[in-house]
Amino acid sequence: MFQLFSSYLPERPERFREAGSPAGSWPHTPWWICTFYDPYERVNVWSHGLPALMFIIIGLLAKFKKIPGGTNLFIFCCCATGVHACSAYTHVYPDDHIAEKIDHLAIPLLILGTPLTAIRSKIPEASLKVFCWVAFGLFSAAFLPPLHRTVTFVLLGTVLFWRYYAIVNVNLLSQIGLYLSGAFFFIRNGGHGRPIGIQDHHMLHYCVTAGCLLHISYIHSTITYYVASATSSVTSTVTVAAAEAISIVKGSHKSVDSTATPVKDE
Repeated sequence: MFQLFSSYLPERPERFREAGSPAGSWPHTPWWICTFYDPYERVNVWSHGLPALMFIIIGLLAKFKKIPGGTNLFIFCCCATGVHACSAYTHVYPDDHIAEKIDHLAIPLLILGTPLTAIRSKIPEASLKVFCWVAFGLFSAAFLPPLHRTVTFVLLGTVLFWRYYAIVNVNLLSQIGLYLSGAFFFIRNGGHGRPIGIQDHHMLHYCVTAGCLLHISYIHSTITYYVASATSSVTSTVTVAAAEAISIVKGSHKSVDSTATPVKDE
């Protein structure tokens, strides 16, 4: 199928930009070069492009109540879609500085969307004052150099999870572990001697997507827990009310029996 489609594209270039090289190190290329031909960048394009499509579909299904999750799942899927789509677009045009900066500004969407939807699910009464200050810091950090930007993202994300510790469980800790692994792979940005698809920057993409999938599970499990708790509470209330009603009825029968005038035999 790809061979059939590629017959409509220009010929394959003889040379490609060096794997993992920074933006501006290579002349701008048409969209199909990195999408279909560049052996390094095309993995990045598709490894985030396809998940972006998947997450927006899940979000819309939740929005229109076709699957459980509601507004929280819709919000998170919008954040996940934004991160994945901006990353995919950046790898379509890897030498475009504006596209690169948009990608950096999209990363805080995921760092914020994860705890926000967890807070809304588990502790909706919590104050968001700290959250708003951290959001300001995250978007500001997007303009820092790569290492400083990544470290600041990690530190500010830590502040959020420290402040809203009630949202933390094994699932969320697993997500944090995946995102920290992704940050490690990004800082290294090496491994270019490995086969295509398991180089460090590719591994970053897989970690982010896996973390997003875990958070969808987090939202679903939270909903299931509260629905089960609410059902149990309603059942208990109904049971107690029924027991009290039966007790009252029995008590009234006894009262009637005790006050009834016995009939004497003639």
